[in-house]
Amino acid sequence: MRGMALALVLFAVPLAALARPHDEEDVGDAPAVIDRGAVADQLASVDALIADAIARARGRQEAQKTLRRAREQLHAVREQLNAAPNPREWARAQRDPGRWFDAAAEASRHAPPQPAPPPRVAAAPPPVPAVSPISDAALAQLLSAVDQQPSSLGRLRTLQQSAPANYFLVRQVQVVLARLPYAPDQVQAARLLEPRVLDRENVYQLNGWLQGPAGPQAGLVERASFEARSSVRLQPGLYRGNFTVAGTSITVEGAGRDQTIIDGNVVINNAFNTVKGLTVLGKVILTGNQNHVRDVDYRAGIEDRGLMNKY
Repeated sequence: MRGMALALVLFAVPLAALARPHDEEDVGDAPAVIDRGAVADQLASVDALIADAIARARGRQEAQKTLRRAREQLHAVREQLNAAPNPREWARAQRDPGRWFDAAAEASRHAPPQPAPPPRVAAAPPPVPAVSPISDAALAQLLSAVDQQPSSLGRLRTLQQSAPANYFLVRQVQVVLARLPYAPDQVQAARLLEPRVLDRENVYQLNGWLQGPAGPQAGLVERASFEARSSVRLQPGLYRGNFTVAGTSITVEGAGRDQTIIDGNVVINNAFNTVKGLTVLGKVILTGNQNHVRDVDYRAGIEDRGLMNKY
């Protein structure tokens, strides 16, 4: 117990002497000139005494805690001693009052000035993509796809799928409209393609279609196609879908080429049937024999699979 008390007394005296001078007037930034080796030996001696006191204070937790804190403070004093400048560094520090010599700071003070970063240049906006009308080859492919459709609905659907991906000139739109035989379909196609026209100064040339259909086909009533098994006289109108003649020796008569329009194919089965007085926007397909087609405007042609048919 006496050894532990002696260690505490010996530790307290050097710490007080190093940490705070007795003369309050001497307190300041001026460093103390000491013999580093002698002070280091003294600190080592105090550390040994504290270690011995800790060993003797086994089972006394409070005493051990106090000694350990004292040892930690002692180590802090040793680190300050090790970090103290040598006389040359201290002499250099006198030329620059208010700081101790710092080798890294000294080197940065004498380093050449760094060039200023270049000014930031605002990025140029992306270029506006060039827009060009549909090429002649692509237009030919579009017209071929339109011609392959047997009905006006199919042709309009083909244009609806192609228009958003292309731009047109007025003359190209006129070529497309000429492939549509039904005037109301031309109106729909003109209104569909007009927003995609590039030469806006020529749009007036499409006014005849944009303002509405004219001619005998305008205002036709839309009707549903059906299968005829007996003779029938068709009313004026636009019959949507394929029309089938399924009887034998029957007559299907329309109200005239401009009044009765089949928006699809006309399929004539069996034999001895007659179809007349109408327009077929699709094909006339003959699967039977000795059938007669007269006064019929068939826009997509005739496909004759039978024998002795007349048209």
